[in-house]
Amino acid sequence: MDSELLRKYKELERENSELKRMYADLSLDHRILKNVIEKSFNALSKEGSSERDKRGREYFHCQGV
Repeated sequence: MDSELLRKYKELERENSELKRMYADLSLDHRILKNVIEKSFNALSKEGSSERDKRGREYFHCQGV
């Protein structure tokens, strides 16, 4: 390999490593937010009252939210 190809290869490796780290961070954020939403939904369904709209979608009402 000549020096130019080697430089490009190392640059691509660095970029790939950075993208993998970004993906891991976003994936972790997604899991955390999903857990928070699920816990909030479960708490609302236990505490609050609910009603359905014309299409059958359920809405929860909770004081303080």
